[in-house]
Amino acid sequence: MLEVTCSKCGSKRLLQSLEDLVYAKFCDKCGQSSTCLSVTQILAYLEHRPVNVTPKNTEGLREEKKSLEDHNQQLQITIAEKTASLHELEAKTGDLKKHEERITRNVLDQETKLKSVENDIKSSADRIRELHQEQQLLETQDQQLKSAVREKTTYLEELEAKIKNLNTREKEVNQRILLQEEKLKSTENNIEQYNNRIRDLKNATITLESQKQKLEVEISSFTDQNRQLDKLLQDKRTQLSELETKSKSPREADQIEPTPDGRGDLEQTPDAARREAHSLEWLGIVAKHREQYDKSEQYYREALKIRQELGDEEDEAFTLSLLLDLAKERKEYAIAQEYGMRAMEIHTRLGDKQGEKKIAEALRAISNIEHPTD
Repeated sequence: MLEVTCSKCGSKRLLQSLEDLVYAKFCDKCGQSSTCLSVTQILAYLEHRPVNVTPKNTEGLREEKKSLEDHNQQLQITIAEKTASLHELEAKTGDLKKHEERITRNVLDQETKLKSVENDIKSSADRIRELHQEQQLLETQDQQLKSAVREKTTYLEELEAKIKNLNTREKEVNQRILLQEEKLKSTENNIEQYNNRIRDLKNATITLESQKQKLEVEISSFTDQNRQLDKLLQDKRTQLSELETKSKSPREADQIEPTPDGRGDLEQTPDAARREAHSLEWLGIVAKHREQYDKSEQYYREALKIRQELGDEEDEAFTLSLLLDLAKERKEYAIAQEYGMRAMEIHTRLGDKQGEKKIAEALRAISNIEHPTD
C-alpha cells in the first residue's frame, strides 16, 4: 500500500495501487490539489510489491513498467512543476508575510495614531466644553459690557452737553478776557504815561529843588545885599537931603522927583545896580511865595530891566527863568514858553549847556502839562 500526505493540511491516506494515485490528486479533507508522493516512496512500493512472473504477465509487466515509467516521467514533470509552483508559493508566502508584517505595523501605527486622535478628540472635547463655558462667560460679560456701554454712552452724551456749555462759557470768558486785556493794555499804557509824567515831574522837582537851593543861597546873599543897599540908600537920601538943604532952593528941590522904583536920577555904580537887581529878584520870590503874583511879576520885570541895561546876559537868563516859573505857576503856559525861549537863546549864545538842559526840561514839562499824551 502507498501512503500519500497532503502538503496543505498534512492529512494522510492509503492507496491500494498506483492506479489509485490518479484519483488521489485532491485531498479528502481540505479538497486542495496538494497531495504529494515522492519517487522514493513509489520505488519502495514497487520493490516490496509481490510480483508473479509468468509468461503471460511478463508482457503486461513490461507494459505496466513502461506505463509506470511514463507515469513517473509525468509525475517528475508534475513534481517539478509543483516544486516550482511551491517555490513561487513560498516566495509569495514570504512576500505575503512581509506584506502582512507591513500591514501589521501599519495597523499598529494606525492604532497608535487612532489612540492619539482619540486622545486629541477627547482633549478637543474637553477644550470645546471649556470654550463653551468661556463662551457663556463671554456672553455674560458681553451683556454686562453692553449695559456698561449704554450707561457710558448716556454719560458721554451728558458730558458732551456739559462740554458744549463749557465751550460756550469759555468763549464768553475769552471774550471777557480779551476785553480785560485790552483794558489792561490801555491801563498799562496810561500807567506808563503817568510814570513818564511822574519821572518828568520828579526831574522838574529835582530841578526846582536845585533852583530852590540856589535861590535860598541867593536870597541869603540878597538879604545881606538888601541890608547894605538899604543902608546905602539911607546914606544917599541923607546926603541928598543935605545937598538939597545947602545948595538948592526949595523950588529946585521940588523939581527932583523919585522914579517909580524908588530911585532918583542919581547915577549908580554897576555893582550897586546888580545888588539892586538881586534885591528885586528876592522880593519877587518872596511875593510869589505869598501868592502875590502881580507884585512878584513887577519886581521880576524891574530886575530884568536892570540886567538888560547892565548887559549881564547870564543874569538876564536867570531872571527870565524866574519869570518862566511865575507864568507856569499862574498857568500862563504861552507866556512861560516865550520866557523860556528867550532864556534858551541866551544860554545857546553863551554856550551854557547846563542852562540849556534846565530850560529844555522846564519847557518839556510845560508841554506835557499843556498837551498830555494818552
